Amino acid sequence: CAVLFNENFNKNFVFEEFLFGDISSISSLHFSIITILAIMIVIFIKLNLKNFLISLLNQDIAIVKNIKINLLNNLFMILLSLLIAFAVRVTGVFLITALMIIPCATARIFSKNPQEMIIKSAILGVAISGFSFGFASSFGLSITPSIIFFHCLLFFISLSLS
Repeated sequence: CAVLFNENFNKNFVFEEFLFGDISSISSLHFSIITILAIMIVIFIKLNLKNFLISLLNQDIAIVKNIKINLLNNLFMILLSLLIAFAVRVTGVFLITALMIIPCATARIFSKNPQEMIIKSAILGVAISGFSFGFASSFGLSITPSIIFFHCLLFFISLSLS
């Protein structure tokens, strides 16, 4: 079985790039697609935020208000899946997962409502990632682990302060 796996395995596939990403492998087309998908997701969320919140809080109320919950969820999942599929080559699986979970968990500690959590999560994600990028560049460290480390550090500090 191992022999069959090794013979059919793509020889151009580098496992470390899949886990940690390779920012040097991005082309301008790849970057454009990621940017367009990210903008589409932001617009989609902006247009459907109220419907998302209603369907998350109580699906019965969403049905009464004639919100198509399945269509809304499926469209969002398709857009998000496409973005992740394109971005994983650049950022890696670890960073994608960390950036989807840790800023939201940290923002949840200090937020009073879902809208506030979304805004704080986005601000935290950008601010900590930017700081981590500068820190990693200054000290010659790898960027992906630095971003994950500082996000986790902020989460645990926030958790201990709350």
